[in-house]
Amino acid sequence: METAFENIAIRPYVLGDIPRLYDAVIESAQTLGPWMSWYHPSYSIQDTQKWVVSQASAFARGEEYGFAIVDKQDRLLGACGVHHVERANKYGTMGYWTRAIYTGRGVATAGVKLLANWVYANTDLCRIEILCAVDNTAGCRVAEKAGAAFVGIMQQRVCLHSRMHDAAMYAFLRP
Repeated sequence: METAFENIAIRPYVLGDIPRLYDAVIESAQTLGPWMSWYHPSYSIQDTQKWVVSQASAFARGEEYGFAIVDKQDRLLGACGVHHVERANKYGTMGYWTRAIYTGRGVATAGVKLLANWVYANTDLCRIEILCAVDNTAGCRVAEKAGAAFVGIMQQRVCLHSRMHDAAMYAFLRP
């Protein structure tokens, strides 16, 4: 299977991403829907627009750092970001997903590595946590392949679609 690992980049969202991001979310609903608390069956392009617009101001304030994962042709392959930034304790939580047609090609792993490197080069954060529902084996595998250290199982740590789930916690620490 071809890997996109060396051919991808991350970049902040731009307004032109709205229709492509919406299409990617809808196309990937079955694979990302169960694991992303923001996804719902009536997800709309207005949800995408609200997200992209909010990301620019959150990025500028240092509250969240959202990125599109793209290839050399600027095709949208997925998304990654650091949210829940806790300035006092210098950490944030990383999330990521890959467009369904690009799963299994190293896209998420590459995006996670690029994002961790970006965070350490551009912020003072010292820790980046990843929380994956334990049943989200693909998400956990990405964290492991990207080199995040397994911290432990956090009981009833994430709420997905009104249901509590145990979560595997991984972390990157500033080198």
